[in-house]
Amino acid sequence: MSNIKSLCKRVKNTFSDTLSEKPLSAILMLGNLYVSLKHANPEEESLLIQTLSKLKASLTEKQVNRLWGSILSISPKRLGLMTSSNRKSINKLKYEMACDIEYLQHIDIDDLIKAGQSVKFYRFILIAVIRHNLQSKGLSDPFEEEKFDFDALKAVSAEQSECLAEVIKKCPLPSLKVFQALGQKSEIAELLLIDLKDCDDIFEISTAFAQQHPSLREEIAENWKSYLETYELTSAQEKFLTEELPKLKKKFPEFKIVELDSRIRRDNQIEIPHPDRSYYRAVCEGGLSGVASSFGITSGLAQLGFVLSVPAYAVSLPVCVGMHLGLNWMFQRSKENKRETMAPEKESTKREKMSSQYSP
Repeated sequence: MSNIKSLCKRVKNTFSDTLSEKPLSAILMLGNLYVSLKHANPEEESLLIQTLSKLKASLTEKQVNRLWGSILSISPKRLGLMTSSNRKSINKLKYEMACDIEYLQHIDIDDLIKAGQSVKFYRFILIAVIRHNLQSKGLSDPFEEEKFDFDALKAVSAEQSECLAEVIKKCPLPSLKVFQALGQKSEIAELLLIDLKDCDDIFEISTAFAQQHPSLREEIAENWKSYLETYELTSAQEKFLTEELPKLKKKFPEFKIVELDSRIRRDNQIEIPHPDRSYYRAVCEGGLSGVASSFGITSGLAQLGFVLSVPAYAVSLPVCVGMHLGLNWMFQRSKENKRETMAPEKESTKREKMSSQYSP
């Protein structure tokens, strides 16, 4: 019997009892099951998935919380003294439980937040608390396995931050208390402000962090100033800032740079377009370039010169048409003159050629 088949059999027969008596052994047993998926052949993979599915379906809320609590109770020092294979199994199970709604639905929100105090693991917990909230309200989950790639979150990059922020802004967020608890450390709070930057509740959350973390106040104030000069506020955001911004200015001098009505300068403001003159431009550029190319002038150069010297406004249309007709007449006249000059020469050459062919 292979090691994987033996492991699946032990999980099936002894996992519940092992979890009750020796939680760490149960953690390693289940963690090994997940690690084995990476190297299993198709037959073994099928057996592993089947074993995991049956186990998850049979676990009670109490058992899931015991499993999660036991993982969190392992201190970094103790984890560091373990073998690399055991550390790998524990971290793998922790990751899988944070990403799988079948586990998440049973884990208490406060116990999830405890795991989010690590910069390395914070994002998985942020998503977990959002999913927890979505499920409690019976809403669709954009972080389901088929829709979202959790492995991509391990590669920290600006692109990943933008993608995550785009998904999060479409979700109703948990209460402010959840984010205050998750952002107890200033470095976690700073990451939260990045990932929640597109959400409607960002001003409420950043206000709480400004009071909670003095080191973030200047950065938050700068972000507010930039936001107000760039984006439109929702009615709820405007109402909140109207009430809270004066209080923050009195309390924290960093916020004196923020003005609610400073909405004149916007770097991304779209200018009002001029009336569409593409028709005139096509006539002016196309007409002249056709004639110019007949005289051996580069078409692109003629177009560029004409556009710069005579802008394609409606008032310039008669000028362009007149030039087009005039140049066209000159060209046609030149061709006729050339034809008349060359005709006698061609006739003479033709006669000479014919006479040479028939001469003895």
